[in-house]
Amino acid sequence: MVVHRRCIEPMFSILNQVAYNGRMFCKTGNPSPDKRFMLDRSKWYDIPGKETGNKNHTVPAQIALVVSLMKEATIRLGELPDVYIITPFVSVKRSLDQQIRVLIKSIRPEMDAADISGWLDERCGTIHTFQGKEADEVLLVLGCDRQQGLGAAGWVGQKPNIINVAVSRAKYRLGVVGSLELWRNIPNVKVVCDMLKPDRTGDLLQPKLETILH
Repeated sequence: MVVHRRCIEPMFSILNQVAYNGRMFCKTGNPSPDKRFMLDRSKWYDIPGKETGNKNHTVPAQIALVVSLMKEATIRLGELPDVYIITPFVSVKRSLDQQIRVLIKSIRPEMDAADISGWLDERCGTIHTFQGKEADEVLLVLGCDRQQGLGAAGWVGQKPNIINVAVSRAKYRLGVVGSLELWRNIPNVKVVCDMLKPDRTGDLLQPKLETILH
């Protein structure tokens, strides 16, 4: 039996199934009642859409959702949230960097270019750059579509290590942004799909998100 002290549910059960064959025992404490979060709970944002293509696995509507969540949380909390925004793909990381940089410039004008770059370097990146780190919350942006990104999605789920590292960065909240239709059929990622309740916000915002970045 392995004692686990990094994550609460549902991250713990995802990790226990994906990487530990049910051998872990959870001893992670719950957050204090006064702790404030970007997300009200762990959830899956079902945001389908076409990826950019030419080996760029960015789905623009998914980037737009992240920007929308970041804006709302920063206004509500009065500061940038304690969140890691991570992705398996360098191309998606670049798109996140570009759009979040624009957002921070607009809502936190007191931050200069160096401060914004420092925040992005620390908080936004590919999964393995965060190995050994943790945050209260993680947004995992999966990208990909069924037409051009199926092979890349298969690579993400081929072994448990990518999902293990991504999910275990989140101590209290995990938000996953991706197409359920695609990812529910990918090994290891399927476990995340099964354990995270979908959020209907994505359905309501989908028409707007499809066009906001064009």
